[in-house]
Amino acid sequence: MGTEELKSAWHRLDEWLAVMARGSRDSLRPPVGRELVSTLHQQWDADALDELTLLLSIHDGAEESDAGMFLHGEQRLLPVADILRLGKRLCGPLHDDAELVGQYWHPAWVPFAANHDGASCLFIDGRLGAACGFVGEFFHESGGERTEWRSLAHFFSDMSEALESASMIRGQLPYVQDDLLYWD
Repeated sequence: MGTEELKSAWHRLDEWLAVMARGSRDSLRPPVGRELVSTLHQQWDADALDELTLLLSIHDGAEESDAGMFLHGEQRLLPVADILRLGKRLCGPLHDDAELVGQYWHPAWVPFAANHDGASCLFIDGRLGAACGFVGEFFHESGGERTEWRSLAHFFSDMSEALESASMIRGQLPYVQDDLLYWD
C-alpha cells in the first residue's frame, strides 16, 4: 500500500465520521504548513514519512479533547508540534541507557497518535530495511512493539473496515456516544 491507498482509507474514515460521529470529525485540525513538514523531515528519515506527510497535508492532527481521541485505542492524531515534542520526550531515557534503544523506544520511531498524556502512542517505524513504514504501539510500562499494520494505509484501512462493519480491531470494538467515536 502507499499514498493512494492511504488517501482512499482516510476518505472512508472521514466519510464515516461525518455521518456517524460528527463531533469526532469536527475535532480535526486544518492542514499543516510546509515549514512544519520540513521540520519533521529534518528530525526523521524522509522515506518513512511519505504517508504521514500526506495525512498531515489533509489534517494537522486533531484537537486535544475527548472528541479528538477517536483513533483505535482512544488515541488522537497528533499535530506536527506534538509529534516533535513527544518524539523528543520518548528519546530522553535513551541518552542514559543505550540498551533501551529499540527495546523501549528507538529514535527512528515517529509517533503520530497518542493517548491523553502520551503514555501510550502509535508510531511509524522509520528504520531502514524491512520494518520501514510499519505501524507500532508504544506503552510506557513496556516499550514499543511492532504490530500487524504494514503502513498507515493498512492501519486506516483496518480502522475504516471495523467502523463500517462494527467489528473489532485488536480486541476493541468501536461505538458512538454523544456524536463521538470511542473504542471499548
